[in-house]
Amino acid sequence: MNNILIHYLSYLFIFLILFEIVLQITIHFLKKDFQWLITKKDEFPISDQSQLDEFIKKKFSKHTGWKWRANTKGYEYLNNIRTSFKISKNGYRETGNIFNNSTISVIGDSYAFCRYVNDNETWVSFLEKKMNIGIRNYGVGNYGIDQAIIKYFNISVEKETQLIILAFVPETISRVHSFWKHYCEFGNKFAFKPKYTLVNGKLKLIPTVLQENSTIKTLIDKTNYIKQNDIFYEKKFLLHMYKFPYLVTYFKYLERYSVIIYNLLIYKIYNFFKIKNSTRFLNNAFGKIVNDNISDSYKMYNDAKYTELLRNLIYDFKEKLDKEGRKLVLLVLPQLNDIKNAKKKTINYQLFFEKIKKKVNIIDLTNSLKNLPDYKNYYLEDNHGGHFSSSGNKLVAELILNEIKKILR
Repeated sequence: MNNILIHYLSYLFIFLILFEIVLQITIHFLKKDFQWLITKKDEFPISDQSQLDEFIKKKFSKHTGWKWRANTKGYEYLNNIRTSFKISKNGYRETGNIFNNSTISVIGDSYAFCRYVNDNETWVSFLEKKMNIGIRNYGVGNYGIDQAIIKYFNISVEKETQLIILAFVPETISRVHSFWKHYCEFGNKFAFKPKYTLVNGKLKLIPTVLQENSTIKTLIDKTNYIKQNDIFYEKKFLLHMYKFPYLVTYFKYLERYSVIIYNLLIYKIYNFFKIKNSTRFLNNAFGKIVNDNISDSYKMYNDAKYTELLRNLIYDFKEKLDKEGRKLVLLVLPQLNDIKNAKKKTINYQLFFEKIKKKVNIIDLTNSLKNLPDYKNYYLEDNHGGHFSSSGNKLVAELILNEIKKILR
């Protein structure tokens, strides 16, 4: 009996060794096309000073971490369709409409900025036309509301501005707790940002570690400081880092990595044999990451130690705007996966924003969108959670129009 057991254990041991070898080879083979597969080498992925210098030159902001440069143009491709945008000399995105002054200013993330549509297809542009007033769009991709608020206090908002719309995706709760986005969005290596922390119930700002004269060495010297101030290093990054034995990470997150590795392998095979539609498998792998990130953010909304910071940021900002004689509205713009999930049950973020409605004007479009039978038609299929299409942005403007008018009275 003992000999049989030893016999089977030896086979199991050999199988595990072979599995480990194959898994290591597979991970290193696939990670070239997929930044979300990380190994020990990815603890500090910046190795090219010229790339760092280029980022600092084109996108760096000492206040928010990154921003659009004033008086610049850009374009993006999605599904072989090119869209363009123009940033005015005053730092806001153009809308295609001409208004000398603004009554409303918009701050927020890429759902405020409106990625993958032209300037005249943003919900800001449509809302301008409907209200016949100037609205400035200061949105920046991947911002948390902390960065959006910091940006507000570092731009010259026109004195005629009466209302600030802070527009964001629910995942913002993850972003406000991040100090280096690489630890929660693996591979986003230049996204060093400021963050707030609560000290004795009061907000304290921790500035970004990246500076205009930063070198790779100066950043390496600050890595311990970054880790100490970013919950995601231990909460997420280390947990998903492949290190010997790789089997531990793989089986710990079996459902996640079986989906990702399967789709990436099919993607590679399709590319090798030049079979069409290979990108859908790459998108499937990215989709798994997006869905997991959103699910993680839902859990944070259910934990007071994370919601406390978000609530304080919102209340503090409103208080400061009140002193300026300006009004605030929070515009919650759900991602495509948020709507899919909301059709099954009420999500934690909805409950959070419902609770603070007594103190802050909030427009949460989750319920309005989930009740539409064709809600998917208003989103673009992209790797970043599904941004609104042109028709989606038009719908957003229609849905918020009456509420905005009421708040401005």
